[in-house]
Amino acid sequence: MLVNFRNPNKDAAFWPIYKNNYDRFFNEFFNLDNSSVRSSAAILRGDFIDEGDHISLIAEIPGVKKEEVKVTFFENTLTISGERSAFQLPDGAQWLKNERAAGKFSRSFKLPTDIDSSKITAEYKDGLILVNLTKSEKAKPKEIKII
Repeated sequence: MLVNFRNPNKDAAFWPIYKNNYDRFFNEFFNLDNSSVRSSAAILRGDFIDEGDHISLIAEIPGVKKEEVKVTFFENTLTISGERSAFQLPDGAQWLKNERAAGKFSRSFKLPTDIDSSKITAEYKDGLILVNLTKSEKAKPKEIKII
C-alpha cells in the first residue's frame, strides 16, 4: 500500500499561480477583456427594490451628465444607456494609471413583473439615477376575501 503525504504549506505556495491562470481563463472565456463589456459593467451598477405596488431601481452613473443618459422601456425590459466623455489630459501630461472607463455604455434589466409603462418616472441627481416602475394592476398583489 502506497501512502502519499501532502505538505499543505508547499501547496499553498502555488495558489497565486493557480488563481492567475483561473482568472485569465475566466476573463477570456466570458470575453471580459472587451472594452464595451468592461465599460458597461464599470459605469452602471444598480439595485432593485420591490416596494409592493412599484419597483425602484437605483443605479450609479458617476461622471455622466444628465443629458448624456437615456432611459427606455420595451417589452418589460428597462434599458439605461449613454456615453461618458473621456477626460482630456493637459498638453504634455501622460497617464500614470487610467482605470476610469469612458465611451458608450448600455445596460438592460429584464423585469420580473408587468409594469405600467405610462407611470414610469426617472430622476437623476449626484451621479445616481432613480427609476420608479409602477406595477400594472394585474401584477399587484391582491388580498382575497375568505367567505
